[in-house]
Amino acid sequence: MTVLSSQQEIDILITEAEIAARTNNLARQITDHYKGTEQLVVVGLLRGSFVFIADLVRRLALPV
Repeated sequence: MTVLSSQQEIDILITEAEIAARTNNLARQITDHYKGTEQLVVVGLLRGSFVFIADLVRRLALPV
């Protein structure tokens, strides 16, 4: 575990915009693949995945 101080510099590897763009792309792919499905069930398996899953589900154009 690493604890970061507010005085340390942190290198950003992937920007917020890049993550949002990839999440949108993934949601579009899932929507296209599961078109016509009555209801899609989405399950997050990793602890802490709920934030990503919530963002992804909001972008799906399917009943979840």
